[in-house]
Amino acid sequence: MRSAPQAWAKIQFPRIWVNVFFSLVGAVTFVLGFVLTKTARGWVLGQWLISYEGGFVRRGLPGEVFYLLGKLFHVSPVAFLLVSCFALYALIFVSVRSLAMASSRNVWLMALLLSPATFWFQILHPHNGFNKEILYLATLSVFAVLLSKFQISGIMASLYMSIAVVLVVLSHEGMVFYAPYFFALLVISGKTVRQAAIECSVPALLGLAVAYLCSQHSGNVEAASQICSSLGYKLDLEGNSQICAGGAIAYFTRSMAYARANTLDSMRKYHFLVVFPIFAAIAILPAVAESARMLRSRMKREVAVLWTTVVISFLGTVILFVYAYDWNRWIYIHIASITVLLLFMDGKIQRKSGDETPPNRQMTVKRQAAWAVIYVLYAILCFTPNAIQAASLGFLNRLTHSQHAMPPAAS
Repeated sequence: MRSAPQAWAKIQFPRIWVNVFFSLVGAVTFVLGFVLTKTARGWVLGQWLISYEGGFVRRGLPGEVFYLLGKLFHVSPVAFLLVSCFALYALIFVSVRSLAMASSRNVWLMALLLSPATFWFQILHPHNGFNKEILYLATLSVFAVLLSKFQISGIMASLYMSIAVVLVVLSHEGMVFYAPYFFALLVISGKTVRQAAIECSVPALLGLAVAYLCSQHSGNVEAASQICSSLGYKLDLEGNSQICAGGAIAYFTRSMAYARANTLDSMRKYHFLVVFPIFAAIAILPAVAESARMLRSRMKREVAVLWTTVVISFLGTVILFVYAYDWNRWIYIHIASITVLLLFMDGKIQRKSGDETPPNRQMTVKRQAAWAVIYVLYAILCFTPNAIQAASLGFLNRLTHSQHAMPPAAS
């Protein structure tokens, strides 16, 4: 007799669930993007507008591009910033939707797709959800779709990854630790470990070289002042509301010791070492269940590659957990990457079987309604910690504490 988890994995959700989900999350993300240009200028806008106008510094590539485009077309660089964020999210949503449509859309995959730790993240945590990692997630998602639909030569795969890794690392050097997920995609797509290693060798070397270069140019007050001057602002290290008043441009001038001390203070104050492991375990549970299902589908090699990659990548990102207190952000990138790879793997199973019919008969409307209630409760009640509030209840907290996406009250 089949166990309950195995039976659940046989349930296939209709395509309309995926379409409704991405339509909803896309619309809310679009609205939030405009809201944040007014309410989170110091952090959200500031981090994207770090540029090379004060000399080469880490994380300056996007800001330099936006600055030059703004100067060329006599338009605020914020306009290009906003268009770029929307374009990146469009790439993520379109690519993940394509992967989801090609998958079995079982209970565990839908749980990952609808999880507060994946593609709802920018809605639950708008101040963290519009950071530069969306460039990484966009390039990873697009690469997964390309590998699923086309026969890509080793040279083209290496070229794509080289460009993606360099752009991503020049935008945020910490993203180099998530690059192993590209390697995992290649192996899961059917390459041998040796072939994937050869194709990833140039991108890996470039990524490490660029990351090292960025680490040697961490920025200083003089560079920050010149960046702000180029944007028409004056640097204010103590402010918190405008592009150059506090926020990302001011913070990137801080020393590593300051960042580490800041993180340690948050860890103690909000019990990070208790709260975040629990949150991560809940968030990753559907991925573990889906991996267990795939082990029974003759995907042992692919599952082993996936979780070996997760361990390697996580060990690399430990440094981010030490020097940056927004731990929910680093966990989110891992969970979203795992989701992309699992959708890709499940799609591979579907293509191998050649059977496009649902594993069971079409899900009844009553059963769909029951699962909708379960997923809504999961999204509402699942706690989603952040850097300044150790534990909060998903969308319930988003509704009752909406002030974290609103401008601060005047003192």
